[in-house]
Amino acid sequence: MADEAAEAVVKFRRTCGVKPAIPTLTHTMFLSNLDLIWLHINNFQMLFFYSPSPLVDHSSSVEGLKKSLSSVLVHFYPLAGRLKKGESGRMEVDCNDGGVEFTEASINIPFQDLERDGFRRKHYFQKLVHEVGLSGEENHSGPLLSIQVSKKTGGMCIGTTLHHAMADGNSFWHFMTSWAECSRGITIAKPPQLDRTFVRRGEKNPLSISYKAHEIVSSEITEATVFKLVAEDPEHLQQSGSGYVENPKETLEKWVDPGMKTEVIYTTFFFTEEIIQDLKRRSGASSSFVAVAAQFWRCVMRAREVPLEETVCFLLLADCRGRVNPPLLPTYFGNCLYMGLAQTTANTLINSPISFAADVIHQLINSCYEETQMDHLIDWAELPNRNFIDLIREAGWEYGTNVISSPRFRVYDIDYGWGKPLEVQTATMNEIGAMFLSCAKDGGKSILVSTCLPQHQMEVLHRFLFLVGENRSVLLSAYPVKPETLIKLPVNLRKNVDSVVLLPSASSHRGNARDLKAYQRDLKTGEIDSTTVMVEIELQAVLKMSRTSIVKPAFPTPPSTMFLSSLDLLLLPFNSSQRLLFYKLPPANDYS
Repeated sequence: MADEAAEAVVKFRRTCGVKPAIPTLTHTMFLSNLDLIWLHINNFQMLFFYSPSPLVDHSSSVEGLKKSLSSVLVHFYPLAGRLKKGESGRMEVDCNDGGVEFTEASINIPFQDLERDGFRRKHYFQKLVHEVGLSGEENHSGPLLSIQVSKKTGGMCIGTTLHHAMADGNSFWHFMTSWAECSRGITIAKPPQLDRTFVRRGEKNPLSISYKAHEIVSSEITEATVFKLVAEDPEHLQQSGSGYVENPKETLEKWVDPGMKTEVIYTTFFFTEEIIQDLKRRSGASSSFVAVAAQFWRCVMRAREVPLEETVCFLLLADCRGRVNPPLLPTYFGNCLYMGLAQTTANTLINSPISFAADVIHQLINSCYEETQMDHLIDWAELPNRNFIDLIREAGWEYGTNVISSPRFRVYDIDYGWGKPLEVQTATMNEIGAMFLSCAKDGGKSILVSTCLPQHQMEVLHRFLFLVGENRSVLLSAYPVKPETLIKLPVNLRKNVDSVVLLPSASSHRGNARDLKAYQRDLKTGEIDSTTVMVEIELQAVLKMSRTSIVKPAFPTPPSTMFLSSLDLLLLPFNSSQRLLFYKLPPANDYS
């Protein structure tokens, strides 16, 4: 992988500022408490890979992107502003039409090479987005939105970097969809609602709020808790210093993008519609999200070899636009997320059936939408320097899985006029073992789950994530074997296939079919070829031995001693060569 990064050269051609097509209202925009808790979190970065028709001129397409970006910024003009401190010391947006940063770059890797490799994550992908600091003043100055268009022979990559204090996932995809609409020359379907003053507390004294664990009350669940925000005695507000971050950057680096310090690999798992239905059946989950998340949570904690006595967490971010008072429109542009967190022990999670994890996640989702929780979150964030990391710290996070994005976002519908993207990836992960969920290209019936782990932990996750059922099978494949390969299997085999697993980078070993032991051995030594495909079918069968006999030559042969050459003797220590030949006999054929 280091060799790949060394071979790839990203050259930055030019950078300019793109301003709204017409001057917009100059003013200072209020940032709500729900925005400020994301102030120290790393920016939202995405990669979109496109392969326009050869008839599309690259220069004109880039100019078209700039022009449509300028048009859409008229509606989303705060993104062209800058963060600044107000008179009270509170961060706010200076809506000054400062502009969005737009960078043109090129890369010397042919687009076809990336496509053949299934857009498998490379180190140099990080250079396809604008480089920004993680926290503190590094993340408070400069453009709120940066776009980088990197040209490759046969295609291009659009990298986006958006400050998280400006938007959550729902608002980001709202903006991207609107930009694509402008690029195609159509009126944006859903203009944004920009006013964020709905949570302004004014003269109201905020309540003292704590984040406390509550036992889940359910006949199906034991030894599991969900955290809820609870109003405390007013004196607690003065006595409690929890949540004040002395050094936000030091706290942040313990949480976000550990790949900057630890060598990790990125892998995407493809959950087909059939797999999801099977997981829902076995987990009792009513939603695809719960079924997939439950399975991933269990397996990634096992892959990380968490001690059984340790506490493990599950964190999700719930869109609560309809849960605040008064409710917000779906087009509200900003942050409106509630952080739901559940805990149990590694022993309970790993050694319980998948239905346990699914029930915990279901209860967690319900708790996020309780009537008081969003109001309490707004009050909790009223104290200076409160941020998202503090909630995690109050809960005692050590081992856990957090969910990023959602499969309901139509990430493959971002069409600028030359077709939908061939690949969409997150450029950053904010935690080892996190889940980045997105819908697949089949219109949302399947789910893609991306994650990052150290090499050895990813190998364990590959083995456990889908090998879970009885009488089931798994199709293990590496890029460039595409998920569509699954539908080409015979029907009777496809019904017993749990999933397609995308293997990590491979080396020089050549081969076709591999048995499971060979796969596990070669995975450890790195000797898996990028074109290796293995179909391993687990079937329960009973073999009855009827009789055994020795078959001699049809007529006697002369006794003699046969010489074995040196080439023969070299193979003496190896196992015998064994083959299975399967025949389909006519019904009328007598077996005997």
